[in-house]
Amino acid sequence: MWLYSVLSRVFPRSFTAKVFAVAFVGTHVPLLVLVGQAILTNGSLAGQVGILLWALGATLVGTATTLLALREMLRPLYLVEQTMQQVEEAGTSPRLPSHYGDEVGRLMARTNRLVLHFTDTVEENQRQANEDALTGLLNRRGFDAAVPAGQAGAVMVLDIDHFKRINDRHGHAVGDDVLAQTAALIAANLRSKDIVARFGGEEFVAFLPGAHDAEACRVAERIRRAIETEVNVDESAVTISIGVAFVQPGQHPASGIVSADRAVYEAKEQGRNRVNVAS
Repeated sequence: MWLYSVLSRVFPRSFTAKVFAVAFVGTHVPLLVLVGQAILTNGSLAGQVGILLWALGATLVGTATTLLALREMLRPLYLVEQTMQQVEEAGTSPRLPSHYGDEVGRLMARTNRLVLHFTDTVEENQRQANEDALTGLLNRRGFDAAVPAGQAGAVMVLDIDHFKRINDRHGHAVGDDVLAQTAALIAANLRSKDIVARFGGEEFVAFLPGAHDAEACRVAERIRRAIETEVNVDESAVTISIGVAFVQPGQHPASGIVSADRAVYEAKEQGRNRVNVAS
């Protein structure tokens, strides 16, 4: 890389300039040789002016043609650099041509594979960062990112009744199975546009965009009945307590979660396995 290192001192920011400098020197070697030969033969250039002018013109035309051709030949490298810049800035980029078989063609194909691997890895990391591994629902971070700020709707906090007792009596494997079944039933009984997450332990939170009082209560009751009917441990039904609260336009969903959480606490005090609407 000695030549590249030397030229980098002269053209530190342009690979094109480095290539053009090499091409310029190379295309002018014949002209310099011709001038030297004329001087050595005749002692001056006077008798060779016509030939030298023709040689100079041909050299300049050849140089310009060579430089333009080199610029076009370097375009795949420009595309690779632009692709890497777009991936760095935006996380994605259009695919490069990958059907060429030479070194530059293989470089473009390899760049495509690296970009695809990079974007897949980023997406998988984002999914894992926002998803609860046990239930497949969003986690708290994913929920916060998915819920649109300032949108009116209903908030539900859902808490499995006596979950600690299930874990203590039957083990964590059974408890995990109850969580997974409960999560699936909650998701299945929400509306398609609703957002649900596991906030930790046995607590779930759902946001129902635009839901009014009667609709939110109807959905909550449907979830409560489904869990009571379909989830059981040793033939004993598993139940859930649900708190419902409402957020107005411009209000942060977190305030609704606080109210719904209080409603769940009241539902527990009132005997569990019920839907309670925050006052």
